[in-house]
Amino acid sequence: MKKFLTLALSLMLLVVCTALADNPSTPSDLTASAEEQVLLSGIVLAVEDDHLLVMTDEGQQVQVNLFDETVWSTYSEGTVVPGDYVLVSYSGQMTFSLPAQIAAQVVTCYRVSGTVTGMEEDGSLLVTDADECEWLVKVPGALAEQALLLEGMEITVFFNGIATRSLPPQITAAHIRTITLAGTITEVDEKSFTLVDAEGQEQIVHLTENVALCVALEVGAEVEVVTTNVVTASLPAQYQALEVLPAPVQLAESEELEPAD
Repeated sequence: MKKFLTLALSLMLLVVCTALADNPSTPSDLTASAEEQVLLSGIVLAVEDDHLLVMTDEGQQVQVNLFDETVWSTYSEGTVVPGDYVLVSYSGQMTFSLPAQIAAQVVTCYRVSGTVTGMEEDGSLLVTDADECEWLVKVPGALAEQALLLEGMEITVFFNGIATRSLPPQITAAHIRTITLAGTITEVDEKSFTLVDAEGQEQIVHLTENVALCVALEVGAEVEVVTTNVVTASLPAQYQALEVLPAPVQLAESEELEPAD
């Protein structure tokens, strides 16, 4: 009898735990204190009224549920677009569903776009934006290894919104984007597509396993592509895509930031 009761209780607990894990994140997950918050970061693949679909740095797709209580700290108040890199604070609770789901407490997204006009010995970049404002961008080691950054490059730097009061203001990059290719899709296969640029040159773009697709791959679509640093010497040249974005990427005017002391 005792064995039967133990087995029954175990099954009941299993059902309850499974139900909790499979239920979408709810506003009750927004009550965690700052010390309990966990940070998830990645590229926005899709934007819906009640959630974002995000490809994390580890290549996992996560549905970030949005509520009235969710705080927005972004370059354009309460708005992000596919292709943006976001930092999401949440309670640490994540469902076992596909995709996994979390409840966003804070969504952070700031960016600076411009030209690399200088490179410091410590790896920092001097970036001049369209308004001729200069930014000193600290580049963490992991990012420096991932991206080939050269003077004269056009880049977009995503960061947490904190800038120093120095001249130039200093920020720390969370993600750096360099557009390699831009053009019109003329052919789509299961794992690649053909792109024709403004000069009429064809390139074949292969999709990596964890590619961030922020736009539907359709013939006639105008796209921008972030690729690895490897390109073949064949004709047409072949690339490996890391991110595929709608072109042109819609960059809103950055808000005036409140630098940190």
